[in-house]
Amino acid sequence: MAGRPAAPRQISPNVLPVAQLANVDIITRELYSIMENKQQLLQWLATHRLIRNAVQCSSCQRAMAVVSRTESSDGFSWRCRQCNTRCSVRTGSFFTNCETSTEKIVMLFFYWLYE
Repeated sequence: MAGRPAAPRQISPNVLPVAQLANVDIITRELYSIMENKQQLLQWLATHRLIRNAVQCSSCQRAMAVVSRTESSDGFSWRCRQCNTRCSVRTGSFFTNCETSTEKIVMLFFYWLYE
């Protein structure tokens, strides 16, 4: 019996090495283009190590899956298929307790960084 495909266990297959992060250069137009799509923004954030790329369930220690979630401001959340525990994709990142949208925070950082 064929069911739905399993949700991915990580957000991005291409997380940049820490040493390479200092050399990242992005232009405003590129950043706005990335932010047009929540999934694309999520992948960009994980690739650049601004959010966690993979999460283990705090209850049963299994790998959680990233799933679409309309109730979330980010459009996605982590979900454990074993015990149904959920947590935000922001968990364990700078964005954890921020009430502002991820897009606004990224743009604030961008404009602050590039004056």
